[in-house]
Amino acid sequence: MRNIILLFIFVPCLALAQTIVTMSESEWQAIKYQLDSLHHVTDSLRQTNESLSRIIAEKDSIISQLETVIQDKEEQSEIEPQAYLEKAQIENEAFKRYLMYADSCVLRYANAQLYFKYSPKRINIALYAIDRMKNKDIKETAIFKKLLNEYKDYFEEIKTIVTEAQNDKNREYQPSYRQKPSFITSFKTKLEKTTYYHTYYKKGGITIPYLDTILDKINNELANASKNHKFCDFSSILKELQ
Repeated sequence: MRNIILLFIFVPCLALAQTIVTMSESEWQAIKYQLDSLHHVTDSLRQTNESLSRIIAEKDSIISQLETVIQDKEEQSEIEPQAYLEKAQIENEAFKRYLMYADSCVLRYANAQLYFKYSPKRINIALYAIDRMKNKDIKETAIFKKLLNEYKDYFEEIKTIVTEAQNDKNREYQPSYRQKPSFITSFKTKLEKTTYYHTYYKKGGITIPYLDTILDKINNELANASKNHKFCDFSSILKELQ
């Protein structure tokens, strides 16, 4: 039966070659085994190809994702330093403003000490604060420091000549009930030769207001005594210099 079927199937092809071929059962089994093996190999290759294609697709997807991440990182690395720099600049400017404010407070404190009678303790605190300023290039710093350092000498010099004037016998009443005219002229000359008087007093700018007030009072006393022919009395002024 197998031979007849095979003959019938192969007749069209064999007729062209004018040759009749018959196949035994064993030959057919051998061919069938080879065909089955070929199908198996083909299926295996197809599955392998599909797996390989899937792996390649997954690999391409991963590579694409990595490329996106790298690009994002590169863009972020270009932006972040700029943002960090801007933030640092803002913080730096704020810190500078804070230091300027702190230093301005120090100078205001230093200036305030010049409105009071000379005090070693307050002067030393002001000088200590000035030495620790960060912005020492502020134009007022040098003059404040100079005045604070020299305040004692200016104060003592003025105090000394006022004390001498108060104890001068020429200041006292004369038999004519008048003060010797030479006293006022002589004392005023001494006063104007004091270091503070000819360097700062009435020249404007930063001065020592406390000493300015003392000198104003002395000049007023001299002017009043000269005008009203009275003797000078510096006792109240000396109290302010004690």
